[in-house]
Amino acid sequence: VLSKLKADAEKILGEKIAFQITGRGILVNAAAESLFINEVYSLMTLVVIIFLIMSAMFTSFRAGFVSMVPNVIPMVFLFGIMGLFGIPLNPGTATVAAVALGIAVDDTTHFMARYNAERQLHPTHLEALRATLHSEIFPVITTSLALALGFSVLVFSNFTIVLQFGVLAASTMILALFVDLLITPILLGRARLVTLWDMIELKLGREVLERSPLFAD
Repeated sequence: VLSKLKADAEKILGEKIAFQITGRGILVNAAAESLFINEVYSLMTLVVIIFLIMSAMFTSFRAGFVSMVPNVIPMVFLFGIMGLFGIPLNPGTATVAAVALGIAVDDTTHFMARYNAERQLHPTHLEALRATLHSEIFPVITTSLALALGFSVLVFSNFTIVLQFGVLAASTMILALFVDLLITPILLGRARLVTLWDMIELKLGREVLERSPLFAD
């Protein structure tokens, strides 16, 4: 409609008269479109950056993929809930996904780092996973519940955007907790992790052996 209107206006007014189409509906539509585009761009950028950092940290693109799966699931759940209950994408709800991803990836990083350490102490990955869950389950649950309760305080707000942000953020934190405890261990069981620090230590250890008189010649 706007394209046709612009074309007709150009024919009527000619080249010498400049014009601009405006109005409340057009401004609202432009704002919504800009919000959507920026949301997609920011989330994709965040996902790529986290993927690269985790891949570098654990010296493997597979590790980067493993770290992203349990963090993308809560985002998909978030937008699914918004669509199911008709919650619009607004300045408040648009920030939930980025906040949730930033917080959830912290638990995943701790979980993967702990698993890497436990894997060096146990002969099988199942024993390493049990030890990882035993040591990480309490801090992961307590921090996730504390964050969910903190966000849930916003449900008492009379401002709809703030209320929606609180509900979505709290529910996403709870889901991220279950995903980290249920999905992450399954994925870790299929991936061998070696941190960048392990590689550095391995290199230093080799140099020590080469200089050792015990292993000369």
